[in-house]
Amino acid sequence: MRQVITIGPLTATVRDCWIDASNRRLSADRPNWNNRPAIYSIVIETVIVEEAHRRQGHFSRFLATVLADTRFDMVVVEGVGNKILAEWLMRHEWDCDPEVMDFYFVR
Repeated sequence: MRQVITIGPLTATVRDCWIDASNRRLSADRPNWNNRPAIYSIVIETVIVEEAHRRQGHFSRFLATVLADTRFDMVVVEGVGNKILAEWLMRHEWDCDPEVMDFYFVR
């Protein structure tokens, strides 16, 4: 289910879904949708921080909150266009699909 979350100057669009374990580009909103193993995940689709509040750690705190939620077996940051964020995620050993710049943290 897709939802918009606003925390102070940060607005994020997220969705929970089941992602195909062997092809992370495939997902659905229900388990057992393709008769193959799937991973219950939260996908961070978009994040906007108000310009006056950027570079103050709002996304880092939001991401820490998402990672702390143990309901999800995987966290996905979708379509990362921010080079600094992409480098940070790679330094912290997130898996990356470089063709679409999706990053994955699997528990």
